[in-house]
Amino acid sequence: MNRVFKDSKADAIVLINTNTNEQDPNFSYLTGFTSGLFEQNILIATRKSLILLTNALEYENAKRNRPKEMRVVLMTKSKQFATELARACKGKTVGINGFYLPYSYYRKIKELTKAKRVVDVASDFYRARKIKDDEEIRRIHIASNITKKAIKETQRDLKEGMSERDVAARFEYIIIKHGADGSAFPSCIQFGSNSALPHHMPDNTKLKPNSIVLLDVGARYRNYCADVTRTFIFKPDKRSEKYKKMKDMQDAVLGSQAAALKITRHGVSGKDIQTAAADFLNNWGKGRYARYSFPRFHELGHSIGIEVHDGPINITTKADNKVEENMIFSNEPGIYIVGFGGIRIEDDMLITKKGARFL
Repeated sequence: MNRVFKDSKADAIVLINTNTNEQDPNFSYLTGFTSGLFEQNILIATRKSLILLTNALEYENAKRNRPKEMRVVLMTKSKQFATELARACKGKTVGINGFYLPYSYYRKIKELTKAKRVVDVASDFYRARKIKDDEEIRRIHIASNITKKAIKETQRDLKEGMSERDVAARFEYIIIKHGADGSAFPSCIQFGSNSALPHHMPDNTKLKPNSIVLLDVGARYRNYCADVTRTFIFKPDKRSEKYKKMKDMQDAVLGSQAAALKITRHGVSGKDIQTAAADFLNNWGKGRYARYSFPRFHELGHSIGIEVHDGPINITTKADNKVEENMIFSNEPGIYIVGFGGIRIEDDMLITKKGARFL
């Protein structure tokens, strides 16, 4: 909590999970809960404590798994919410996550807390979350290892005629088997020319020999995400011109990723890191992939943490932010040739003072 409140204007922060399908990621960040939905629950955070206003559905779960600084309050009547909110927040500057909270809830918080004023603290959370502590790094490392293990196992299971949906289901089963809580995001499984569409979602396209297979996937482990992409050629015909082109694209992308990793360390700008990757790719084979390289489609990397896109800090030429020790980013150059196929290689990259390494 101290990381969130450092330099914050808020005396207290109020977070509300508005529905079952989407939990405020900062709720998980502060509570550490890995089980439960906590729909319509309210979390009040101060500099020293947490108060969870919950219902009978979640009360025992919350009590069993709460951090030591949390008080769990069972709400049996709707009027209790107003009483507890006012007790904790009256006359204070109250922070909300403006990036997540609907306007109607903002108005309700303003009314019920009797706050002196309400401020948006989304940027305070992003600032706190951008630097990972040892436990966060450990969880992302485990999520990444589960993901890579599951990719290898999925690759071994591939058979001609399988659909992209078949492979997605297989991968998601395997990560659970290896200890993941579930997927960090919907799995992108792409065969053949579909691989040139960076966010193509699995459909009934069937797997054929000598075609590209792209898996952009990630496991979630104790609330923390991995994001890994592997691209390979299924049953390659090494004598064919098609195979030679696919292999050349793959070599170019691997070289681009290595060029970015080589210059990355604490204090280097995201602009310089992406430029290193892009220049390598654009100069490959006298520039034959310059028209198709990743900067035309996406940035080199995004922050990874409790969300797979963990805040607004990215590795890109569009901003001059510098990477810092214990940040974690994806490193994901790619080539995309519509009608032919795409190659993308992605790993989760931990920044250190002396350099960077893949988790």
